[in-house]
Amino acid sequence: MERRLSAILCSDVVGYSRAMGADETGTLESLKSHRREIIDPKIAQYSGRIIKLMGDGALVEFASVVDAVACAVEMQGALAKHNADLPEERRLLYRVGINLGDIIVEGDDIYGDGVNIAARLQTLADPGGICISRAVHTQVTGKLDLTYENMGPQAFKNIATPVPAYRVILDDRATALVATFSHPVNRPSRRPKIVAALAVVLFFVAGLVIWQVREPSKEPLDATVTTRQLPDKPSIAVLTLDDLSTGEDRGYLSDAIAEGIITNLSHFSELFVIARNSSFFFKDKPTDMREIASDFGVHYILEGSQQKAGDRLRIRVQLIDAESGNHIWADTYDRDLADIFAVQDEIASTVASTVGAKVVVAAGDATKKGNIAQLRAFEYWLKGTRHWYEWTEEGNEKARLLYLKAIETDPTLPRGHLGLAWVHINGYRWGWTELDRNEALTRARQRAQIALGLAPDDYFPHHTMAVVLTQAGEREQAIVEFEKALELNPNAANVIMDLAEALVYAGRTEEAIDWMHRAMRLDPHHADWFYWSLGWAQYSAGDCQEALATMRKISNLPGLAHRTVAATHVCLGQYDEARAAITALLDHVPNYSVAKVKLSLEGKYKKLTDLERFIDDLHKAGLSE
Repeated sequence: MERRLSAILCSDVVGYSRAMGADETGTLESLKSHRREIIDPKIAQYSGRIIKLMGDGALVEFASVVDAVACAVEMQGALAKHNADLPEERRLLYRVGINLGDIIVEGDDIYGDGVNIAARLQTLADPGGICISRAVHTQVTGKLDLTYENMGPQAFKNIATPVPAYRVILDDRATALVATFSHPVNRPSRRPKIVAALAVVLFFVAGLVIWQVREPSKEPLDATVTTRQLPDKPSIAVLTLDDLSTGEDRGYLSDAIAEGIITNLSHFSELFVIARNSSFFFKDKPTDMREIASDFGVHYILEGSQQKAGDRLRIRVQLIDAESGNHIWADTYDRDLADIFAVQDEIASTVASTVGAKVVVAAGDATKKGNIAQLRAFEYWLKGTRHWYEWTEEGNEKARLLYLKAIETDPTLPRGHLGLAWVHINGYRWGWTELDRNEALTRARQRAQIALGLAPDDYFPHHTMAVVLTQAGEREQAIVEFEKALELNPNAANVIMDLAEALVYAGRTEEAIDWMHRAMRLDPHHADWFYWSLGWAQYSAGDCQEALATMRKISNLPGLAHRTVAATHVCLGQYDEARAAITALLDHVPNYSVAKVKLSLEGKYKKLTDLERFIDDLHKAGLSE
């Protein structure tokens, strides 16, 4: 079954049966004339595809929602001009409904709620008018100089959820869009279009449908020029945006926007998206795009800049074909700062359709806009997260205070609660808390549950709950939550690594190691803790030589990681090196003991023999009880 995201236009003639009864020959001739001289040429001009004609009705698919609306406005304008010279009884007035949604493709036909909603919207349109869904309204606002009237949620038969609808006002602004109509104008589409026949011939083996942006089409990047083999699907790295702001406006926001784009793009399972940590590796480094693409092993690079001035935000982004260095798509977004979340979603959706593959829209409300409290809370969360990434007890405490400020400022911001959950997870796991450890884990679970209630379709709350369940020893339920998170965001490398940890506890170490290698491919410049987790998994699998080689890749070994190094040396019979690792462990974490190891790992292992082996090796390395 093939699915894709499309703009669907449905139209019909008002009072068609009555007109046919009054003058069958004249009505049919007028209908044919409209299609021949106005409707079909306009659809062709805007790169639409006529799916079917049903008497007086038409079903049309567009790759671009902007093109669909512009086509409808010009079509209605041309028809109104044509009707102006006719007596009222001879005028044929059309109603048009437009929706943006997921459709099912079967042969030359299309099905699904994306089509059904467009058909229902068409019935709401005024004679000679246009009715659009909220998804359409979100995409065209700011791109077409039109006026819209909010009609509120509309209940439709056989559609479970009311659909917010908007009326397109066909006023002077709309009239200004209407081109002088004499013959079809074959202009290039302003948005990517599917060249279906060519794609089937050229890319059938790869199983891809490439969205062409300009002619001539680019050949796929030769994998031999990259240091990593190209994935078998469209691949992209999003670089941090250059911050052109000045004064107090300069700083945190550019990274946040880029991270938001990465997260949104990761929702598309048809794309291979480099993780945040690696994407930001080249920040503030003047590097050739070919070098970046070669390092990441990707075909496309998204770069750009952002500039904040007061309450206004300007974002420029451009998509680069790394093989040729050509800029194949670019756009500028001038928005109020309150639109930051909508802008992230808008850029991600456009880039995803440009890069390639059949896009499935992630669940969620892409039109949600922030208010001042939400933006201030978001800033507290960003600052808290910077401290959380310090990976120290002091940084954990600073993060806790900032996350509490985020929650106090806006209790509805899920990430504030999630940040606090992760602080409590660290408190439970490493003892960085003044609370009883079990109380810390309980609070982590409570915060994760609150975030799940606020954002059930966001991968991050599911990821956080999965980690809580892992720490609580609820392995199987944790794996279920990890799988939910990866359904929502299949490119989240950190989720994959945490899933792999749960698999190690469950005794599925070989499977865990495979997942970890996949995460490292998604995040080539990953954090050192990836190596720590992989080394621990390899030790658990009994591959101690490989585990030691992996741990030696860590540039700055965290204190607690020395216990894995010590156990690995014992596994290899290297007792002097094992004792040296214990000494380093105690230098970083004074008074650490086997009892504390047992406390941090109790209840997690499915096979007690795995835990007993680890404890025994630490005893042999010289760690005191």
